[in-house]
Amino acid sequence: MTRMPETMQERVRVPVGGPGPAAGGLTAGDYLRIIRQRMLLIIFVWFLLIGATVGGTAAWIKYIPGYRAIGQIQIVSITPGRLLEEGAEPLRVDLMDRLLEDQSVLLKSDTVLRATLEDPRVRNTSWYKAFEDDVDEAQLTLEDDLRCVPMRGTSFVRVQMECRRPEDPHQIINTVLEKYQDIADKRFSNRFEDELRVVTARASNLQTQLDAMRNNRRRFMTEEMAGAGAVWGDNAITMRHQMLAQQVSLAEQEERLAYSQYQLYANRSPTDLAVTPEIQQMVENDPTVAGLNNRLLQLEEERRSWTMEGYLPNHRYIKKIKARIETTTADLNQKRSELVSDLQRQFTALAQNAWMNANMTVTDLREQYEYAAAEQRDLATKMLTYDNMLEEERRLQEDYTKAETYRQELDLTIKAKQTFQVQHTRAVPPKERSTPRWLVNLFVGTAGGLLAAVGLAMLLEFADTSIRTGRDMVRHVRRQLLGIIPDLDDEEVAIDDITSVVRNAPNSMVAEAFRAVRTNLERSAPADERRTLLVTSPRPDDGKTAIAVNLAVAQANNHRRVLLVDANFRKPALHQVFKLPGARGLSDLLAGQGSLETLVAPSGVDRLDVLCCGRIPSNPVEQLGSPAMQSLIDAAAGKYDQVIFDGPPLLLVSDALVVAGAVDGVILVTRAKANSRGVVLRARDGLEHVNARILGTVLNAAQVRRGGYYREQYRAFYDYQAADAGGIATMPASPNTRADDDDNPEPS
Repeated sequence: MTRMPETMQERVRVPVGGPGPAAGGLTAGDYLRIIRQRMLLIIFVWFLLIGATVGGTAAWIKYIPGYRAIGQIQIVSITPGRLLEEGAEPLRVDLMDRLLEDQSVLLKSDTVLRATLEDPRVRNTSWYKAFEDDVDEAQLTLEDDLRCVPMRGTSFVRVQMECRRPEDPHQIINTVLEKYQDIADKRFSNRFEDELRVVTARASNLQTQLDAMRNNRRRFMTEEMAGAGAVWGDNAITMRHQMLAQQVSLAEQEERLAYSQYQLYANRSPTDLAVTPEIQQMVENDPTVAGLNNRLLQLEEERRSWTMEGYLPNHRYIKKIKARIETTTADLNQKRSELVSDLQRQFTALAQNAWMNANMTVTDLREQYEYAAAEQRDLATKMLTYDNMLEEERRLQEDYTKAETYRQELDLTIKAKQTFQVQHTRAVPPKERSTPRWLVNLFVGTAGGLLAAVGLAMLLEFADTSIRTGRDMVRHVRRQLLGIIPDLDDEEVAIDDITSVVRNAPNSMVAEAFRAVRTNLERSAPADERRTLLVTSPRPDDGKTAIAVNLAVAQANNHRRVLLVDANFRKPALHQVFKLPGARGLSDLLAGQGSLETLVAPSGVDRLDVLCCGRIPSNPVEQLGSPAMQSLIDAAAGKYDQVIFDGPPLLLVSDALVVAGAVDGVILVTRAKANSRGVVLRARDGLEHVNARILGTVLNAAQVRRGGYYREQYRAFYDYQAADAGGIATMPASPNTRADDDDNPEPS
């Protein structure tokens, strides 16, 4: 079996058995495709606009040409300071730009324009005569036509004007510049005289304020600063304040040390205190202790003497001496303890007195420090006031110096009768036409015409909301695209009826498209999950019956037993397609007036049976939603490999929705360019609302157009068939196994 070329099936990769990719923005490839599809329109509009540009330019040159003249003014001097000093620094850029803006306004003021129009040279021009002495209209036109352009970063203002006659614009511009010069000189001369009076008064006022400030500063220095004993640099108050701060710090340290020593004695009993070497020395120097020590030494010496003479320890003399030693030792220890306790009590009292004296010293020094700090703060306030007075005096002195200098400059300027220096360059007669220019107009017309033509093509593309291409189906419907059926008008093989194309023209390109739909359907889900199918469409005449019939024939040709059921009780058609008697069929079976085996009829195609509609019932929806319908579906699924229902349109009646909820899956058929996106989306949403499973979509009657299928590809298909019949084994890959390729054309 031959296969159609890759370009026959739109190359849009979508998940098998699931929804397509979400709708997104157009890619660069989409824009290129739109341009290719509407190339003839773009070229036609483009050349039409280019021709309009050429014709318009020729008419422009003939009837309203433009001749432009240009003059300039330069601001040489604008302030008196430029007259006093040669080589002075120029004005800041922002001030110069503002001045140029001011002069541009003055150039187009009513005074300058009115004076220009009263000049005989202007009145004799063809430009002025066209107004027939209507001065007001001439002034308004002159104000619009006269362009004064400040040249940023320079001291120039460009003045230009365009007229229909080459002898007019330079006359008008030169007259404007002369009138502007006269008015500018007069205006700035008067301005400087008024400014001199203002500056003189300001200088006098500043002198008065400066004298008053000097007197106040001297008085403050004499009365306040001298009374405080302040001098610049180091002063007695500051030094005394710093010295007291150091003394307070030292006294506080001594007070903390004395308090610690007192706490050491006050928080312990005399017996708990350690005996210091100093106390021990004082105890040993006591006369009583010294006497007892001497007596103890004598007794020890006497005991050694007796012992050396041979007396034993138990001798009564030895015992008597030992008893006297013990008594003396006890008296000595007791006396030492008494002296230690007395001395410790004395040291505690001394530590308390030392702490109290240190505390009094700290308190006194703190009072002196606070007083010195207050004096220091008062001195700082007075010195700050004095510094402010000095700063104010300096500022007044600077303002007075500037005002006096400016007054002298103004006075010198007025005396020199040189107030404002402006130089202007006279305009010369134009030597060539300024507008229109062929090159500019042709470039603008060509580029603009191309953009306008492309824009028109894009506008037409975006304004068309119909489903035209497989990309539209995937982008907007977001369901798997099972296939695209070409329009019969583009087919080179004569086909009278599309419903019989697979039977009667199996080698045609359209028949191959139906086989591609069959192949994609087999890949969409396992066989048990797509055994019973409903083929429906949003509206009538979308070709759902043709899809159902050819898909059934293609499945039968693929060695599968297929039952094709006409479930369209509104407008049945299968009995006409297969030329069968339609008196009995589905309606009789649902009414219990026959069985599946007795009502099905052979179609004339091997392994394909047809169940016609039968008599049209009065209640189609109830019949299709009855338990008998479900029993029919189960019985047919058990007997046939594939059961295909040809249903009614979704958006006209609800019959198809009833069947869609009972079968394994639904194939949604849309006719290209016949349905809008909203119509197809409403059909999809209706199926989803009844939990129907949409196995995929089919785009029917896709037409050949630029950017899609090409006529040469049809020819290539039939050439390949001829070659294949001659024994060539190589065949192109299936159109449904390749990735999307924007470089290949697509059906519309």
